[in-house]
Amino acid sequence: MKKYINVLTGSILFKNIKEEQINEILKLGDFNIKEYDKNECIYHKEDTVKKFGILLSGKASIIKEDYWGNKNIVTNINKGDLFAEIFSILYEEPLNVSVVSTENSRILFINISNILNSNKSSEVINIFTKNILRIISKKTLILNKKIEYLSKRNLRDKILSFLSDQAQLNGNKSFYIPFDRQQMADFLATDRSALSRELSNIQKEGLIEYNKNHFILK
Repeated sequence: MKKYINVLTGSILFKNIKEEQINEILKLGDFNIKEYDKNECIYHKEDTVKKFGILLSGKASIIKEDYWGNKNIVTNINKGDLFAEIFSILYEEPLNVSVVSTENSRILFINISNILNSNKSSEVINIFTKNILRIISKKTLILNKKIEYLSKRNLRDKILSFLSDQAQLNGNKSFYIPFDRQQMADFLATDRSALSRELSNIQKEGLIEYNKNHFILK
């Protein structure tokens, strides 16, 4: 674990928690580490899970898939990010999404119930619990934003709303988005060719400039 301690100390989950205290929490959480190949499924839709994951290396995505196999990226998972923490708390509730590695990845799994239900009462457990609540609250706000994008009447408004928020998030009119073109299309629940066409039209109107995942708002 020492190899990945910098990833853990940099995660919001372990904010204000010392290295030796992290080891204490991991032991309580009956942790284990697994490796996944690119495009391998980490968790399937309908799985029930007792352990949430922390991405130690690589990349992954949370995918929503409908009956006909149409995929929509709910969010991307980067190094240090958590996933399935809500479902690990409500461990009898099946997942309504899948988690897929988009690169060769290494995942740390932790049983959160073991920690939250531990008889061991300590300041570090209280800090850990507060950090979990912050993470869940932040993710709820992000999902609300996505609902806002998808509620727009047309693709143009979805794109402009998304790019406006990205500029504000980065504090600059010039920024990189965390998606390639297909991922952006999946995130906005549209077709890739339609997205590319609309981006081109918006650029011709002089509202934006872009090159791959780099955008400048005019």
